[in-house]
Amino acid sequence: MGRFRSASEDDPDEAVDISPLIDCVFILLIFFIVTTTFVDESGFGADRPTSTPSSAESDSEDEPVIFKVMADGRIFESDLKIPFSSIRPIVANKLAKDNEAKIVVMAAPDASFGAAARIVDEVRLAGGKPVFADLR
Repeated sequence: MGRFRSASEDDPDEAVDISPLIDCVFILLIFFIVTTTFVDESGFGADRPTSTPSSAESDSEDEPVIFKVMADGRIFESDLKIPFSSIRPIVANKLAKDNEAKIVVMAAPDASFGAAARIVDEVRLAGGKPVFADLR
């Protein structure tokens, strides 16, 4: 009848050892702390240049080609809305007439940086050297 003992009998050998439970809790705590670290990935900022063409550049005989990028992504050249695909032919035609033609890329302060970068790529692929200006 040793199977059923009363609660009043305290045998020190039959105490519940909770140290493995505490070890498991600490391991889980460390696991959650390590896996839930928050990293603030801010990326990189790109400041658009705010310079305008100098007076020596504006004194040239021919007018520069000016591409304007608006905040909504529209692109204008000489106040005409144009698609991306026509940038390279426009620059190539201007450079065929004048090898030292000025190409100006103007971007609105809240315009997409990607659109301005794409225009610059098209100008460079056509052989031009773009000058940046801030559209205000």
